[in-house]
Amino acid sequence: MLPRQSFLEKLREVIHPIHPETSLSRLMATFPHGRALDADLYWFEELLRWLARENYPGTRLNLFLDFLDHREAEKKQVAELLRHILVEASVTYFLANAGFVEHITFLREAVQRVWSLVLPRAPVDGDLTPVLTDVFNTEDAVEWLERIPLPVLCRLEAFLRYKIDPALDLTAHVRQDSREALAFLGTMVASIAIHPDLRSRMDTRTIIESPFLKLNVYLQYLAHQGFADPSLPDWKVTLAECQTALERVHEHLEDSGVSVDIVFKIDVVQQALWRIDRLLHLWRAEEGEARTQGIRFFTSSLLRSALEARTLSGYFRKNAQLLARKVVERTGDSGDRYIVRNREEYMAMLQAAAGGGIVTLFTTILKMVVIRLHLPLFFEGFFIWINYAGSFILMQFAHFSLATKLSAMTASALASRLQDLNEVGGRKNFVDEVAALARTQFAAVIGNVGAVSVVTVLFVFLFHLLSPTPSMDPQYAHKIIDGFQPWKNLLLLFACLTGVILWISGLISGWFENWIVFHRIPVALAKSRRLGRVFGVHACQMMGYWLLKNSAGLASNLSLSFMLAFVPVFGTFFGLRLEVPHVTLMSGATSMALCVLPWDWSQFAWVVVGIASIGAMNIGVSFFLTVLVAARARGLASRGTARLFFFVLEEFRRDPRKFFWPASKSSG
Repeated sequence: MLPRQSFLEKLREVIHPIHPETSLSRLMATFPHGRALDADLYWFEELLRWLARENYPGTRLNLFLDFLDHREAEKKQVAELLRHILVEASVTYFLANAGFVEHITFLREAVQRVWSLVLPRAPVDGDLTPVLTDVFNTEDAVEWLERIPLPVLCRLEAFLRYKIDPALDLTAHVRQDSREALAFLGTMVASIAIHPDLRSRMDTRTIIESPFLKLNVYLQYLAHQGFADPSLPDWKVTLAECQTALERVHEHLEDSGVSVDIVFKIDVVQQALWRIDRLLHLWRAEEGEARTQGIRFFTSSLLRSALEARTLSGYFRKNAQLLARKVVERTGDSGDRYIVRNREEYMAMLQAAAGGGIVTLFTTILKMVVIRLHLPLFFEGFFIWINYAGSFILMQFAHFSLATKLSAMTASALASRLQDLNEVGGRKNFVDEVAALARTQFAAVIGNVGAVSVVTVLFVFLFHLLSPTPSMDPQYAHKIIDGFQPWKNLLLLFACLTGVILWISGLISGWFENWIVFHRIPVALAKSRRLGRVFGVHACQMMGYWLLKNSAGLASNLSLSFMLAFVPVFGTFFGLRLEVPHVTLMSGATSMALCVLPWDWSQFAWVVVGIASIGAMNIGVSFFLTVLVAARARGLASRGTARLFFFVLEEFRRDPRKFFWPASKSSG
């Protein structure tokens, strides 16, 4: 084996660049004159690295071919080496497996990728895959291959046939590897697609009827016989049947919940079907520039897949996009009901929010009672959680509203508007939806804060009439009011933390609803014979319907109340002072504190500014994160996501009123 270029030698080349002709002469000096495949592969890898080390694709490849044109003996030797690699080295694994997952479950594949970062995979003797993936291990390297001028590639193809033995058929060797790759892909696709997880969601009743099994039989026959049989049907028909079956699985997931493993399997099968289609097209293509271009495109696609397969972040990003789209669509179904579009709905939201504000008064009172008990830290957090959870669930079943929590449930409805953004109508639909969400939140905040402030003042007044003691400890009241001095604490930062908590509760809500639907829990309750004997069939059906209708709200309320109660507890446990100011809960506490303390206009002003800032941070952060998830689910890049917020700001500058008040009684 030839020695690799040392790190110091590579560093010297970076500091003092060597002229390409000089480095090419050094490369040719290491040319292996034996016919050992390992030595040939190593030199070929170094040649690829030298070629790809340029800013103008094709320049060095032309220089290399010109160099050999003036050296007859070396030209013949290099051509023989490249032909030896094409004949003896295998590209089957590269064609069939490069960039593919090894496990058809999400978690096992993630663990495997983490493990591969620690221990590199041992290469298979005679396999060309490690050479290609090691050289083209960056996006720039793959783009270099894609940008090589087509005439230069055609010149390289002609060079490979320089003084070739007439008995040697290079195409036959490549096609043999393609046959093996097709046989492998057909078997893999069939084994995944006939699994009950996918087959039960297709229209086919039996395994024999599966189009994927037909495709596998077709590819196995093709691998042995080739296209020599004129009666062989067109593969495109069978592939179209497979794509239709996968679309049916997607439709089933939208209606019946999503599983990360099923989405993962669908993606694997879709990639395999695309690879099968490309291989068959190249197999049937005639020699010429079109086939050369097709080979280059197919190779670069495989290299890009292999590059993405190496990174754990790319793996999670790709699968998170697939799953987020389905989860966002499902939570969007329930969230759309909470968006006000006309003045009647706006007034109804104000009334529902006022009811939520009244409930919040009692939530605040019970929280102060728990704090006055001076319980151990865990039990204090536990009883505050019970207090919050009881209040939020009461609001849910009384059809009241809690400000800011709505954004976690409704912003996902934006996902359905994130289409056709390049068209004026698409942008208008998106901006109108954001405006509807904004005025919904504004109505909820006004109703919550206004109601809780008024009823708190009335409560304090009645309490003072009936009891000589203050309704709140003055020292505790001073602590609350001092919290609104921005130079004394991190109020806005903590309000942003609350926004993150609201967003997380929305994700938990969507996940739990999806879990309920996917595992068909309502159906299991409705058809349970054991429960039916105890409660009756009709009661079981009602329980299933009730769970389906309320599962998202219960999950959101329980998770939100838990995090609001226990995040400060966990922070204290680790020596961190964490607060989670919520605009409605803080409004009740500050209203009571202002009534207990001597009146001070400056304190009142800071409280008003603080409450407004908390509400803005609660809603803004939760909404911002949810829009990011929706944009990722729709496949929008960072630049595309930034355009969304630009559209909103432009519309707000043009017509700010629509973000706070519906334009008319018509749907807006």
